[in-house]
Amino acid sequence: MQWPDLRDPRHRAMAASLAVSVLMLVGKFTAYLLTGSAAIFSDAAESLVHILATAFVAFSLWYALQPPDPDHPYGHGKIAYFSAGFEGAMILLAAAGILYTAVQDLLHGPELRRLGLGVLLTALFSLINLLLGLYLIRVGRRHHSLVLEANGRHVLTDMWTSLGVVVGVAWWPGPGWSGWTR
Repeated sequence: MQWPDLRDPRHRAMAASLAVSVLMLVGKFTAYLLTGSAAIFSDAAESLVHILATAFVAFSLWYALQPPDPDHPYGHGKIAYFSAGFEGAMILLAAAGILYTAVQDLLHGPELRRLGLGVLLTALFSLINLLLGLYLIRVGRRHHSLVLEANGRHVLTDMWTSLGVVVGVAWWPGPGWSGWTR
């Protein structure tokens, strides 16, 4: 078995995806801690699911690129289909968590603060995810990597979720929306 080679564009793309996943997790949880917003919390929780999925995708990409061996005379590429399915299941799991958090917030009411800064951070992370998702899809298509394309689509799904959070929180008419300081 060969270790990942960062000279390979597929491995570089996957390394970028892992690094950005960690950045998203830290940044979105920071935005949640600043705001107390359940919407931002659900977006941060999805980032945790995304890291798990991305780590599995990274393994799948590495494994799929291994040369054929006696146990796998046709190579290891079929793991790409399993990886894409796992990625889809992680998206559904995140959606269920977001729905649960939203219902809890509707039942108990939010205690919001510093929404301006939280919205700004979330919007910035959404932009970063847009760029990363498009990059992963481009590299995946160029190198015929279903794993990278699926990961790129997951990143774009996360971007849309974050954008929905930005729009929803920015238009929140209730208490707590007093800008940067509260």
